[in-house]
Amino acid sequence: DGTDSLSGHSNTSSNITSITNNTTNTVVTITTTDLAGNTATRNYNIKVDKDAPNLTAKTGTVEIMSGDSNTVSNYFNISYGISGGSISCTPSNTSSLASGSQTLSCTATGGNGKKVTATKSITVKSQFAEDSWETIANAVKNNNTSKYKVGDTKEVTLTGSYAGTYTVRIANNSTSAECSTEGFSQTACGFVVEFVDIITTHVMNLIDTNSGGWPGSEMYNFVNTDIYNVLPSDLKNVIIDTYSVSSHGSRNSSNFTSTDKLYLLSTKEVWGKEGTGNTIKYDSAEAETRQLDYYKNNGVTTDSYSGTVKTYQGSANRWWLRAANSNTSNTFYGVQPSGDWNHYNAYNSYGVAPAFRIG
Repeated sequence: DGTDSLSGHSNTSSNITSITNNTTNTVVTITTTDLAGNTATRNYNIKVDKDAPNLTAKTGTVEIMSGDSNTVSNYFNISYGISGGSISCTPSNTSSLASGSQTLSCTATGGNGKKVTATKSITVKSQFAEDSWETIANAVKNNNTSKYKVGDTKEVTLTGSYAGTYTVRIANNSTSAECSTEGFSQTACGFVVEFVDIITTHVMNLIDTNSGGWPGSEMYNFVNTDIYNVLPSDLKNVIIDTYSVSSHGSRNSSNFTSTDKLYLLSTKEVWGKEGTGNTIKYDSAEAETRQLDYYKNNGVTTDSYSGTVKTYQGSANRWWLRAANSNTSNTFYGVQPSGDWNHYNAYNSYGVAPAFRIG
């Protein structure tokens, strides 16, 4: 546009009427004329970018170890148009990825606002599976466990009566402030590993009682003697003592404490307190522990519990918890084949899938 305060404005013209193609720098000259014939000009440098960025995943198979810190955008080829642009990836770095097949996603945005997205699948190998138990324990002692992800698995070979190869997983890798509270159970604090597979089935007690709770049960002796003794020696060397708090039945008046090598989980450690459906009323020790990271990360509650299912010889099976039902004299809590909670008579023979801590 143009103005003139004396004779008035006559017209404004451009040396170029339109630009239809991409250009890095087209000079456009604008001329304005007043009614007296005087002119003034101004030059404008015009850039046009009509194209979206070009984004493709690099070819080839990618395998990394869990905890490796790699910039995700490096797995993609990216070129921008005249207007430049930026790239955003989810995740931005591989260090947070759990083991298994993972899909990386990047979106490139041009300076013109045009966007394009590409994905690439990579395989994250479990550092937990590769490392020796001694190496894992040293990492825990040095507070250097970022390469081990909650949910990562490892195979353990048992000998003797329960000879075979079983899968364990990292169930916890954090220590919350409440873990330092006096009297708080250590069973969900620090580096906790649990058996994914049910090793065998066993009764909680030979007679139908929960008197004496977890430390007074037949199961306690079975787990900390029969099962512990068939663990490989390199694993036994790094299992640390765990202070456990366990609920009591109706015949006892206070919770039980014990120092365990192996222990069963409790209701709170599996389902937490987030559920709004079935409320687990009679675990008298639920305030003395916390939900394990694995179950919390997987959104396990008393309303959503499929992530708690464990199998025995290929089929989903009930598995015992260490929590006595404080409203009965003969039942302990356990996990149903569906993953929901229930309490069962102590003389039933159900699944054994203990946990332990490394340090």
